[in-house]
Amino acid sequence: MTRTTRLVAVAAALALLTGCTANPAEPSEPTGGASTSATSSPRPTRASSELADWADALEGRDEYSARWVAVGDSIPEGMGASTVDSRWIDLTLDGLRERYPTEDAPGGVGYRPTAFAVAPPASTWARWATSSEGSVSVSASSRTADLGYRSVTLGADATTTYPFTGTDLDLWWSSGRGTFSYTVDDGDAVEVDTRDSMATSGISSVTGLDAGAHTVTIHAETPVDIEGLTAFDGDRDRGITLFDSSRSGATARTFTADLPGYLDSIAATKPDLVTITLGANDAFSRTPDQFEDDYRTLIDGLQSLDDPPSIMLMGEFVPGTNLTKGLAADAGDYDAVVRRLADETGSAYVDLADALPDDGLASLLSGDGVHPNDAGQRVIADYVLGQLSVY
Repeated sequence: MTRTTRLVAVAAALALLTGCTANPAEPSEPTGGASTSATSSPRPTRASSELADWADALEGRDEYSARWVAVGDSIPEGMGASTVDSRWIDLTLDGLRERYPTEDAPGGVGYRPTAFAVAPPASTWARWATSSEGSVSVSASSRTADLGYRSVTLGADATTTYPFTGTDLDLWWSSGRGTFSYTVDDGDAVEVDTRDSMATSGISSVTGLDAGAHTVTIHAETPVDIEGLTAFDGDRDRGITLFDSSRSGATARTFTADLPGYLDSIAATKPDLVTITLGANDAFSRTPDQFEDDYRTLIDGLQSLDDPPSIMLMGEFVPGTNLTKGLAADAGDYDAVVRRLADETGSAYVDLADALPDDGLASLLSGDGVHPNDAGQRVIADYVLGQLSVY
């Protein structure tokens, strides 16, 4: 059954039950490898037309997963948060799952890259792997446009181990590099030859694990690039899943430099919603017109997908933060670009300046005066949750 056929079937069923239509996402299929608080923010009473696909996916989450991809820079990546779980994107995911529960699907952390770009002292959680042996390093320049350009390169005979919690795992790797094996807990090793995949990225899937804590150990026989891991906890085919596609220092051009490759990675997530939080880094070196060209190219690419998602643009030039200092032009000019593109492309728009108040702003920021601390992460999460709670 094709995705379109499944969507029609689900929509018809929901129409009979609720009088509403739905457009949920089809569950992912691996491209390679072996099987192995509630908050006080206001809840809109109806979905805006810009987020209609996301609303349909949420409504159909019992049948197919609703998938959110967070694209951006260090703001969504969570620099300033004390733990990876206290980032606003993760807190927003928690809030969505509480407002829209899915029976027997508590949900895993979703997709996270094998390497984070944040650095201490702002955030101390950047290292995810619990142990590594041999040559294991963040790829100097990704050979493929993975979701966050944050793959890890394993040299020949290198080994690294990652912890995760849940019932299923997708291991993402770059194609055309070499061979590796992976072992979950004390299970048998599964061999993967990345040269067998025709796609730029491959996914090896592990299913049917007992709920709880696990580890995956990756051993490279020849040099390979490992992009990230998606951890599911009963939510592989239903519920709400988050894919982290952000990195510190990112600009709009980061994601358009190899736009076809990046769109392949995005398409593999089968997104219902893409949020884009970009502009601050562009503003230090790009004119507003140059920024607009890059940003528009990214949006146009997302809207060209076979099943285009809802798109929400996020303004990040918050007055009173250091994001408005030392720019190539006035911060308002860049902010105006994002607002205009939202209007011209039919994308939703939210402004983080509406979340972070003028009074007491300093208490919500880390020492650099730019990145939200834990309190600021919570404030942003509450605000964004209100925007994404579309019925």
